[in-house]
Amino acid sequence: MEQYKQIAEKIKEADGILIGASNGLSIAEGYNIFANDEKFRSHFADFQRKYGIRSLIQGSFGRFETENEMWSYYSRMAYYYMYHTQSSLLMQTLYMLVKEKPHFVVTSNTDDHFAVAGFDRKSIFEIEGNMKDMQCARGCHAQVYSNREVVFTMREHEQGMEIPAEYLPRCPICGGTMQIHVPVNQAFVRGKDWQAQSECYMDFIDSFHNKFRRNQLGLTAIYH
Repeated sequence: MEQYKQIAEKIKEADGILIGASNGLSIAEGYNIFANDEKFRSHFADFQRKYGIRSLIQGSFGRFETENEMWSYYSRMAYYYMYHTQSSLLMQTLYMLVKEKPHFVVTSNTDDHFAVAGFDRKSIFEIEGNMKDMQCARGCHAQVYSNREVVFTMREHEQGMEIPAEYLPRCPICGGTMQIHVPVNQAFVRGKDWQAQSECYMDFIDSFHNKFRRNQLGLTAIYH
C-alpha cells in the first residue's frame, strides 16, 4: 500500500506522464491474447478444432484456407475483443490518475482500450495498429480505413467459419483483399495517421527533454 501512495504522490508532483503499455496491461484487464482461456474457446472453438489454434495471437498469424475464413476470424477478434467490450475499472482508474496532467500513451496493444477509457486519441501512439482499422493486404497504398461497419455486417451474415463473398471488403485501389490493420505480416502499413501520432509522441518527448525519471511500474513521470 505504501508503494502505491508513493506512486500517487509522484504523479501529483510530475509535470507530465508518459505511459508505456503492452500486453501486461491487457492481461491485468482480463484480456489475454496468449491464453487458451474460456473467452477464447467460446468464440473460436471451431477454429481451434480445425487448425489447432490455442490463442488469439496464434490465430492472428494463422494461414487460413480462404479469405472468407480469414475475415471470419478477424471479424470475431475485432468484435469480441474490442467493439463488444466496455472500459475496465483498471483503465478508468489509470485515466483518472493522469487526466489532469499532460500525458501521452505509447502502446503495442491493438485493442483501442485507452480511447474507450477516455484517453484522447491525439495522445495515443499505437505502434502496432488497431483492430478497429483495416488496410490493403498487399500494402499497395498506405491509407487505413475503419472496419466498424464491415465487422458488424460480417457478424450478422457469418455462415459457420466463413463470411459470404459479398460481404468481404475490397481494396479501393487495387481491388484486392483487405486485412485488419495489425502487423500480421510484412504488409503492415504506416499511414499518415500512424506517422502523425509518431510525431506527436516525439514532440511530447522533446517538450520534456531531460526531465524523465522511470519508476518500477513502467510509468515515466516527468518531474520539475
